[in-house]
Amino acid sequence: MRIRIIVLAIIVAAWVSPTFARTGLLPSNQRVSGRGSQFELIQFGLFPAGMVMSQDGGFLFITNNGFTNQSLMTFNTATHAIHEVKIGLGFNQLFQGIALAPNGRTGFASGGPTDVVRPVTIADDGSLTEEDEIPLSGFPAGMVISPDGQRLYVTQNLAHAVAVIDVASRTVLTSIPVGKSPWGLAIHPTRHELYVTNRGDRTATIIDTDMNVVRGTVTTGVNPNAIAVTPDGAKVFIANANSDDVTVFDVLSPATARTISLTPFEGARPGSSPSALAISPDGRNVYVATSWENAVAMIDTASETVRGYIPTGFYPSAIAVSHNSQFIYIANMKGDRTYPRTRKIQRLDFLFNINLGGTYGVHGTLQIVRRPSEPRLRGFTHRVVANNGWDTGVRPSNHQPTVTACSPIPCTGADESPMQHVFFVVRENKTYDQILGDLPEGDGDPSLQIYKPKTTPNVRALVREFALLDRLFANSEKSEPGHAWTAGAIDTDYEERTWVPVTFNVRPDDIGSHHSNDIGETVRGIMGPIAAPEGGFWFDNCFNHGLSFRNYGEFLRVDDAGNPIDYWLQNTSLDFRVFDLSVSDVSRFETWRNEFTQQIAGGTVPRFTYIALPNDHTGGGSAGLAKPDAYVADNDFALGKIVETISAATDIWKQSVIFVIEDDSQSGGDHVDSHRTVGTVIGPYVRRHQVNHTRYDMGSMHRTMELILGLPPMSRFDQMAIVMRDVFTDTPDFTPFTARPQEVPLDLPASAAAIDNRSRAAQLSRQYDFSRPDRVPDAVLNEILWDYFHEPEQAR
Repeated sequence: MRIRIIVLAIIVAAWVSPTFARTGLLPSNQRVSGRGSQFELIQFGLFPAGMVMSQDGGFLFITNNGFTNQSLMTFNTATHAIHEVKIGLGFNQLFQGIALAPNGRTGFASGGPTDVVRPVTIADDGSLTEEDEIPLSGFPAGMVISPDGQRLYVTQNLAHAVAVIDVASRTVLTSIPVGKSPWGLAIHPTRHELYVTNRGDRTATIIDTDMNVVRGTVTTGVNPNAIAVTPDGAKVFIANANSDDVTVFDVLSPATARTISLTPFEGARPGSSPSALAISPDGRNVYVATSWENAVAMIDTASETVRGYIPTGFYPSAIAVSHNSQFIYIANMKGDRTYPRTRKIQRLDFLFNINLGGTYGVHGTLQIVRRPSEPRLRGFTHRVVANNGWDTGVRPSNHQPTVTACSPIPCTGADESPMQHVFFVVRENKTYDQILGDLPEGDGDPSLQIYKPKTTPNVRALVREFALLDRLFANSEKSEPGHAWTAGAIDTDYEERTWVPVTFNVRPDDIGSHHSNDIGETVRGIMGPIAAPEGGFWFDNCFNHGLSFRNYGEFLRVDDAGNPIDYWLQNTSLDFRVFDLSVSDVSRFETWRNEFTQQIAGGTVPRFTYIALPNDHTGGGSAGLAKPDAYVADNDFALGKIVETISAATDIWKQSVIFVIEDDSQSGGDHVDSHRTVGTVIGPYVRRHQVNHTRYDMGSMHRTMELILGLPPMSRFDQMAIVMRDVFTDTPDFTPFTARPQEVPLDLPASAAAIDNRSRAAQLSRQYDFSRPDRVPDAVLNEILWDYFHEPEQAR
């Protein structure tokens, strides 16, 4: 038997000492103020996605599913000691599912993209020893052990089945077909029944565990995930991530399923994202993580009503309850706030990514909260309301700029804007300081700026001529969720929990998000139904309300059969190349310009145009690709030419506005926040030469564009966002923009521009895949870029 003893046992007081009620302001302008004790799992606690309490209540068993080296952990509930074992030597070793044998000495974790189940033994002190893997195809996801400890049940997410494993022999006995994309599991304490949530078809399956056959099916909400049975075996509760509700049914009459709404106010758009739940051992309460509200809803099991909310950290992702029902344990996937990324932190991130497990500006926390009394729960609920802005209708409360006029940004759908054409340009992965850190007008740190002014003359000219926004934040940490945010104003829980295996290419064509596609050579990204938000995307919003639109370079949405939705395909330019570093952004501009010229001639310029310019992502120091500054200069010039072309079309320019943002801000340092990004707003109705310090996020851009076009919000993030009214004026200036020349040439093929193979940047780059976006850990890419710009000129 192959045994690997624990790599590290972290019992260092500084790393596990609790903090209390710390408040932070997130990129979305929501506040977090998790109550109780929060334990920072900074070294390894990266994206804690699954957690289970031992039967004796002595420890928690946790799986950390972050984007680098992943781990399993025990947390002693009495001493707060942490023990941990790093799983495997590479990325994507674990995924979500976790289970403990009744004796607490054997644990199991799902291997997801590696197609294995990973057993561990747990010693009396909580230390872990990894055992031989159990092969299991179909992307093992959720799991649960039978009450007698003899059978392990595992959902096979891509095989649409549940595997039955004999615990003693570690062999797979059978596989039971269920619904589409099964996820969570719960087992009845006495009835020999297993309950399975199927994220892909809005159902739960009931299995007879004696016969291993399906006994029935229950209709649920959208994207059912976490599931639990009450201790008395009477009821089953299911969290539905995309419909913001909980399904509950009686075990003896499952056809009588009911719905508990978690929508916080009338008219709220989707955005609660219930994604985890646990039932107290005394059976009185169900605790449901409403992840995008940074809260846990407390539901009375008898009356099936919401009693109140408990404030948590950033994106609560797993819940457990103590044996005496007095303490709630909450794993916060993204910690308790976001952080700046100084050069020192960048360097530590690089070391952690390579050796331990990096942070992407967030890290997990474990929060412990005593079950609140009714008066305390009321106080908690008021805090959650204020943190989310439910009391004022905007995030954060009392921070909305005063509305002075309903023009040029309409106040309601009945008002009309003089801006009839909206252009949305999405670029890749840059922080504010990385590009604009030296601008004296804004709040920048020149020590973190790595791109010289000659590399980005157009961005610098645009923010100076129009709007310098030095408090603009990306809501995402990576391109997979980033493009969901730019296209739809939210990322679903399914995407949040699966983007790691998607991004790092372990099972890129299976997971159901962005992956390769054969519709022409130019379209390589699709969004399947399981990963799509309930409120849809920009192109759905436009189509549903009769507005013309055009897609240049963003993904295609497909139906259940994998076929592109007709109106998406018909309004997507198949000549426009998506992410491909062998193609210049200037050539992408030329493709768009050719169509734009035809649109002007035919009077068919769309009301909404989405343009993706990906080359500022760069190819690091990869051989055969251009230098990083050349890619950024290419991207900068393409942006300048787009603005110049629109502003030269006088009749269109008079009715146009251009919004520019990055899909995320992962690839650089920033002294304010790792999520602060570079973006601007351009057009005749934009106040010229402004320096704007108002906190905006992606939702702010979406809501402002929607109001201009007369469209409803897609999610709660744009519904409640701060509208960018103070960026605009009702006195237009029609002066056109002239693009600045490209001073750093893009040499493609890159024979002459490639980085010297002897350089450290080139040596690091050779270890990673730059053929698709974000296959490289951001800390590694940061290090590559830093080394490139700080190595002697001859090495570049």
